[in-house]
Amino acid sequence: MRLVKLFSLALMMFALISCASSPQRTKHYNFNVSSSAQKNSNEQTKQVTVNQLQLATFLDQPGLVIQLGKNQVYTSTYHRWAQPLRETLLNILVQELNNTSPVGYSFNKEKPLSVKGKNTQLFIEVEQFNSTDQSQAIFSGRYWVYKGDKTLLVNQSFRITEKLSEDGYPHSVKMLQVTITQLAKKISAALTG
Repeated sequence: MRLVKLFSLALMMFALISCASSPQRTKHYNFNVSSSAQKNSNEQTKQVTVNQLQLATFLDQPGLVIQLGKNQVYTSTYHRWAQPLRETLLNILVQELNNTSPVGYSFNKEKPLSVKGKNTQLFIEVEQFNSTDQSQAIFSGRYWVYKGDKTLLVNQSFRITEKLSEDGYPHSVKMLQVTITQLAKKISAALTG
């Protein structure tokens, strides 16, 4: 009987200590999207609409993802995107496309209920957008560019990696933003090449 009381007392003490410890706080991440003015559009400006951004299923959720080995991914519970990743990626990509595009091009997001004109259309499919246990940030997928008359101009796959020089999610997010800038440069070069 005395052993049962000691065990019960120890269990209650463990429960109280567990309750007293502070829970881990959730941290939210976003990219540095500036409110830079969009390029002036005139008749000579080629309008490019980022029409669709499709994410792999494992990325289309709020937690940041880390790839472990070749076949395993870990989704963080306490490190999350501040807004849906698709929206975050689309906003920063349009910003970077406008920052890196040659003169004569203007990029914008497709607006809901907008009438599709003869603008050039950009479609992007994202297969990977995560860090790895091998100290890399990876952004990979495929993009397509169509002229307004549905003529295919570009069909290109991409895989961009950046070395992580620090531990932690903040550095990982920073390097993932670098990969977005690099993709914007590739797309801009493909349009003018």
